[in-house]
Amino acid sequence: FKEIVGFRSIEGEKVALLQPVAVTDTVEDWLKELGTGMVQTLEKSLTDCLQTFDLEKFPSMILCAAEQVWFCRDTEEALRSRQVGAIEKKLRDKLSKFTSFGQVED
Repeated sequence: FKEIVGFRSIEGEKVALLQPVAVTDTVEDWLKELGTGMVQTLEKSLTDCLQTFDLEKFPSMILCAAEQVWFCRDTEEALRSRQVGAIEKKLRDKLSKFTSFGQVED
C-alpha cells in the first residue's frame, strides 16, 4: 500500500509527519487522517521550537509562529512591568539575528 510520510510548506520546506498516513480507496478517511496528522505534527513542532529555538531545525512557518508567541509574551511582560522601552533592543537584536542567518562571510 502507499502512504504519505510528509508534506511541503508553501515555501517548499519538507515537513515529516509524526505518523505516516495510509492512502486507501476511501479518500475522505485518509484525507481526514492526513489533516489531523498535519495539525498534530505542526503542534509538536511549535511546542519543540518554543523550547529550543533553532533556525535550521524548524520550517519557517513554525519559526514565524514561535516568534509571534514570544513577541506577545515579551510585549505583555514589558507592559506589565512598565518597561516598554527595553523591548526595542531585544527586537532589534532578533532582527539582526534573522537578517544575518545564512549569510556567508567574506
